[in-house]
Amino acid sequence: MLGTAGLLTAVLARTGQAQAASCPVCADLDTSARHRFYLLLDHLGPEAVATAPAAWRPCVPHLRALAELDLERWLRHWVEQRLARAGPDAADAARRYVRVRQQRYHHEATGTEADDLRAALAVLFGPPVS
Repeated sequence: MLGTAGLLTAVLARTGQAQAASCPVCADLDTSARHRFYLLLDHLGPEAVATAPAAWRPCVPHLRALAELDLERWLRHWVEQRLARAGPDAADAARRYVRVRQQRYHHEATGTEADDLRAALAVLFGPPVS
C-alpha cells in the first residue's frame, strides 16, 4: 500500500497536481446542491425571497456557493445582501445572548438565550450536523 501511495505521489508531483485531489462524488453532490438551491430561489421569485421570514437564513457557506453561479440580477443582489448581513446578524444574536445571560446568571443557556446563540453560529457555519 505504501508503495502505491509513493508511486501516486510521484506521478502527481510530475504532472503538477501534488495537492490533494477532491472526491468526485463530493464535488458532484456540492454542485448538485448548489444548483438545487438556486432553482428553489428562482422558483420562489424575488417577492417571496425578499419577504421570507427572518428565521429563514441560509448560512454563509451556502450563500458563498450560490454566489459562484451566474445569477439573475435580483438574486445576486439578495445573496450579496445576505452575505453582508450575516456577520452583523450573528454578532447581534451573540450580544443578545451574552446580555441576557449576564442579567439572569443562569448556569445553563435555555430557551431564547440558547436559540440566539445557536442562530448566531448557524448563520456563520451552517446548521449543526446531526
